[in-house]
Amino acid sequence: MSNNEDSRTSQVIETKHLDALYLERPAWLAYGLAVMIAGAYVAWLYPTAFLTGSSGMFERGDPALSSGAFMSYAADDWHFPWLWTHSINAPEGVSIAFTDSIPLAAVPAKLVYRWLPAGSHYFGWWHLIAYVSQALGAVFLARALGYKGLLAAASMAGFAILAPIFAARIGHTALLTQGILLFALGLYSLGVSRRRPFRVAASSFVLLLLASLLIQVYLFAMAGAVFLAFLWDAGIRTGHWRHALLALAAAGVLILLFAALFGFYGLAVNAGGFAHYSMSACSLDSARDRG
Repeated sequence: MSNNEDSRTSQVIETKHLDALYLERPAWLAYGLAVMIAGAYVAWLYPTAFLTGSSGMFERGDPALSSGAFMSYAADDWHFPWLWTHSINAPEGVSIAFTDSIPLAAVPAKLVYRWLPAGSHYFGWWHLIAYVSQALGAVFLARALGYKGLLAAASMAGFAILAPIFAARIGHTALLTQGILLFALGLYSLGVSRRRPFRVAASSFVLLLLASLLIQVYLFAMAGAVFLAFLWDAGIRTGHWRHALLALAAAGVLILLFAALFGFYGLAVNAGGFAHYSMSACSLDSARDRG
């Protein structure tokens, strides 16, 4: 065989190998790759002490507020609404829906809090959840747009977890869960292209909105805007405005019900730092000394 034939054979083999990266692969393989990439990056980026909540980052600023509010809520009795605690802003109390304490994790964590070591919280581990959901959301969006190869999955997952706007939210744990928005965009694409029936896409959107409400209301607002765009486009493309309005009404009722059950209405403390850090034990000591 001549050198030219050897070169052409080598090029054909290389081309086949490259083409394999673009071939459609099963969803479980693409999402598994995303989890591996995100998990490896988190293991490299964060020390174990951070993930277990022992880092000094959780002792100051917004992380201290969020984790401290959760611990006060978890140590208190159950009240209605379900996120209410009288351990903060006494005697009226406050809902930890207003403290960036990630209610989606706070409620199940409260159920087992008495069996956990003192001072336990989930804000370190939530960073792992946020990175994994970011990678999964990116792959979901890529596949919704028609890119179902492993190269698309790996590159989308990598770009998503390295995005500056994502990394900038470290320290605001709830806001780090931006994968919600990627899933919303993916659902929008599947819905308007009719690759998912309207009822399935709308129902999935409602579940996503309820989850985002129990994570961070800003994410809920942004995902809600994508949901409204989906309903508008669905009405324009199909002319079935009745279905869109019914979906909007059903979503509104469920969201209002969740907001009432979990305490997104009612007393909101407007003073900065809950009336000048009244939730801080140090401020109580200072007031006692002055008295």
